[in-house]
Amino acid sequence: MKALIIPEPTLFDLCGPGYAFNSRAPENAADWVPHNPASADAKTGNQLVIAGEMPVLCSAGSATGGGLALLRDAGFQITATPVTYRDPDDRYTQLVRFAEQGIIVIDQHVQPDASLRPGPTWIDSSLLSWLNNKGNLAELVPVFCLPERILCDPSLFDAETLQQHALPLLIKVASDETSGGGLSVRLCHTATDVARALATFSGCERIVIEDYIPMAKNFCVNYAVAANGMVSYIGTTEQIIDAQCGYLGNWLGPDVAPPAALIDAAGEIVASAARLGYRGFAGMDAALTGDGSFYIYDLNFRFNGSTTPLLIHDAVARRAGLPSAEFRIWRYAGSFGDMLRAARDLMDTGCFVPFGTFDPAAMGATGAAPTMAGLLLGESRDDIVEQRRRLKSAGLV
Repeated sequence: MKALIIPEPTLFDLCGPGYAFNSRAPENAADWVPHNPASADAKTGNQLVIAGEMPVLCSAGSATGGGLALLRDAGFQITATPVTYRDPDDRYTQLVRFAEQGIIVIDQHVQPDASLRPGPTWIDSSLLSWLNNKGNLAELVPVFCLPERILCDPSLFDAETLQQHALPLLIKVASDETSGGGLSVRLCHTATDVARALATFSGCERIVIEDYIPMAKNFCVNYAVAANGMVSYIGTTEQIIDAQCGYLGNWLGPDVAPPAALIDAAGEIVASAARLGYRGFAGMDAALTGDGSFYIYDLNFRFNGSTTPLLIHDAVARRAGLPSAEFRIWRYAGSFGDMLRAARDLMDTGCFVPFGTFDPAAMGATGAAPTMAGLLLGESRDDIVEQRRRLKSAGLV
């Protein structure tokens, strides 16, 4: 019998009793955030393996009987019963039930329309918005590791203003509305790119114009803030980012070696947020340059994509005897049942550990592909690159 995968800490360890976890972004997000309900619903079950006794509000597609059986066979104990929804109305009904039971919901995203969010939340919504607003970065990040940036009205950023900035540059939304995964960021190599980004973000009151930082490595430095305000460092991942600054996944293991000064600086930021009342997980995005300098360029005061991988990686690596890992969310071209069978074959190799599944049919999401979140394991990154071919041949891309 395989050793169990025990995450440290669990959501219940961090927060205590009387809470439920809700990672789903609101349906009425900003106009510049692509509307993809299946993608948002797919991620809501990825915290089940690290929840402990805490109830998790998640989509029915991310908590199917077959999917949960696969995770248990992978070595996870799922001790809390998932609280599932099938559509926005159903989700709202579940939130109402939590409120009626006196359960406080730990939201990861602020609901713009307060009338659609019944009951109390763990963190004040105005604080959560302020901490995650990219326009407030300079009020939290030390000057020595703050990227060069300006705040401006997008309607005032014209061709003459552009001449004052070297390309490439980054345009980011400075908004209290929630985002994530690089959706509020555009990397601009040309004036045409700038024009497109400004058109996309034209409805925003403020944008950030930020100098492009050539990165040797792109880190996400992760922390947990317990209910008593104590801050703990839980690890760092190296982020996998595409050419458009979209988030794809993370590297974990001994090759991820952030400078000690970065861990300290990012920890001070999280400690400052804790003093303001923030509780929960946080990931500080940082760029390491070729000369060893670093810049902290984004603050994510929420559960990050890399949070579950970090909380389970040590146990997974010890059990498999493989120190390196890659986290991704893979799509499958066939049926959900076939995906589960392919996953079991991959699990038998000892190099693949799934921790989340999604069946779009359970949500009535026609045209969407089944997905699976997991860790691909290896002796090294080169080894993992070889392992990817095995996943691709199994239909996971």
